[in-house]
Amino acid sequence: MANRYGNLVGSKKISEDFQTINVGFDRVQAEMDTKGTPADAQAKANAAKDAAIAAAAADLAAHKQRGADEHPTAKGNAAGFMSAADKLLVDASTSAATPDTLMQRDAEGRAKVAAPGAADDIARKAETDAVQTKLDSHAADTVKHVTHAEHDKLTGIAAGAEVNQNAFSKINDVSAGSKTDTVTLVGGTGVVITTDPANKRISFTVTGESTPGAHALSHLPGGTDVIPDAETGGVSGLMSGADAKFVRQDGETKTGAQTKADAAEQAANEYTDQKVGEIVIDDASLTKKGIVQLSSATGSDSETEAATPKAVNDARLAAITGAALDSEKKYIQKSRPSNLLPNSSGEMQLQGWTNASSVPFVSSNDVNDEVSTAFVSNGATTSTNSILKSDNISIRSGVTYTLSADFINPAGVAGQINVSLRNTDSGVIIKSISCDAGTAWHRKAITFALGAGSYNVELSIPLGLSGVNRRVRRIMFSTGTDGDLWNQDSNDRLLFQSVSDGKTAIAAAITGKGVVASGSDTFPQLATKIGQISTGPKYATGTVTSSSYLSAFTTQQGGGINLPWVAVTGLGFRPNRIIIRIAGTTTNLGMTVYNYETRNAAPTEPAVGYNVATVITSDLGSGYNIRVYERLGSNSSLACVNGSQFFMPVSGNGSVGLSYTWEAFQV
Repeated sequence: MANRYGNLVGSKKISEDFQTINVGFDRVQAEMDTKGTPADAQAKANAAKDAAIAAAAADLAAHKQRGADEHPTAKGNAAGFMSAADKLLVDASTSAATPDTLMQRDAEGRAKVAAPGAADDIARKAETDAVQTKLDSHAADTVKHVTHAEHDKLTGIAAGAEVNQNAFSKINDVSAGSKTDTVTLVGGTGVVITTDPANKRISFTVTGESTPGAHALSHLPGGTDVIPDAETGGVSGLMSGADAKFVRQDGETKTGAQTKADAAEQAANEYTDQKVGEIVIDDASLTKKGIVQLSSATGSDSETEAATPKAVNDARLAAITGAALDSEKKYIQKSRPSNLLPNSSGEMQLQGWTNASSVPFVSSNDVNDEVSTAFVSNGATTSTNSILKSDNISIRSGVTYTLSADFINPAGVAGQINVSLRNTDSGVIIKSISCDAGTAWHRKAITFALGAGSYNVELSIPLGLSGVNRRVRRIMFSTGTDGDLWNQDSNDRLLFQSVSDGKTAIAAAITGKGVVASGSDTFPQLATKIGQISTGPKYATGTVTSSSYLSAFTTQQGGGINLPWVAVTGLGFRPNRIIIRIAGTTTNLGMTVYNYETRNAAPTEPAVGYNVATVITSDLGSGYNIRVYERLGSNSSLACVNGSQFFMPVSGNGSVGLSYTWEAFQV
């Protein structure tokens, strides 16, 4: 193996070539000596590094001193470094419409700009949409643009066409001489021409006064062109001599026809007057309508006289005065507890109580000159306890109650009259009070608390005792502990209910007489309505102008007819007979006659019951039967009658706004 330190022969043993090995080691040591130590090598490397850094720093300083001349900023098409200002612009770039910044697309490739102000500014989508909207509106505007149909119409106009003229072209062989030429129509013999410029009409009237020409003889019998006589109900033709004689000599003249018409009218009027005169109205009674005598008395018990408004008003004032006096009475002291027991004194007799024995209780005040009503047995000697039970009373738990009553027992023995509280569920008497010995009225009371439940108060007289003069009054069952005070409020509540029931019954009776009333009406209101009750025949008359237009009415058969109508209000009574005529006339023509008894339909609300009015449209009495609805109170509609007014159709001979005379009856 040969190298620069020694050449060893591979076929020799080491011992044989040992000296060559030593020479190689010496040469290596000599070279190592020339290289120095590792420390020397590191020192040299460090020195070389420091020298390189120093040289680079010097070169960099020299480069900086040379500045732009060495590396200029990029300009135009020349490459170069980016300036600091350009770097700020790049960093501030955005897709928003921000002034003085570079525009950058967003993630969707869009960018925004501000609304354009100058003609060469960028247009946004909003501006292009607005232009498109205006363009669409403009394209759809048929005023600015003709439609396709209009375009076709214009295309079809011939060359030289002109606007229509007020002219004629040719009538028969008469031709127009100009675009505005006129033609005149002239009536010939027996023909009259009438013009109506306002309605653009021309009327041709044949007067029949023309003289036939020479040819007329040819149409007469024996002529060459005979026209046959007219046939009755058949073909038209010439008038025969016989017909001419009848028309000119034998037939009725206009004057004669009028005379006969006047005679027919007179006969019809006399017939109507006769029928009206045949109406006989009997005296009124409790069972039938009729004529009745008026009276202003307020204390009369007559059943054949009717109250005048003065009598009703006097009664009303007396009722108001009585009510005012009653309001001064002080039955209830507000500081006292309320009495839970209805009819606690017997003033309403046995209302609110039930007899529970064979010897019943009654209410009476004929004892010891007392005027206060009390409960008492009927006086017979009892074989069982005499028991009187009150209506049930509900009691609340944890509330203190007091039971108290006034007693009188002329026999002078204690315990012979009892007032007890019984539980209606268990039947057990819970608490009880009884009379003391003695003969005068005295009051007893007991206070207690009970569980919730239903109870009643019982009055009892033990068996074997007479009920005569053993009495109880002013029983009070109340909350609290005051057993000495007694008040009338429970009796008053019962009395109020009784009065309320009475008012309801009175209101029902008034309504039954045809005047609507309610149990909630005050007594003065009921008095006023009593005065409105029909007590005999009533009558009113006047004039009225019909409507200025026609309205739809229903005929009796359910059909329809348009007629004018009249309205009359403020009658003060419900009419059941009505006659309406055109003012200033005596003829039947145009008359309306209403009679409740055509169907006797009672008033209803809503209106379903109707009677019939006849509207006469001819001298012979023919016309229309119209439904007239009977309504309650002041409710109204066309063709109706209510408590104080009516709305009726009229003929008017086809005219509106006419004056009519009317008569209304209640018989």
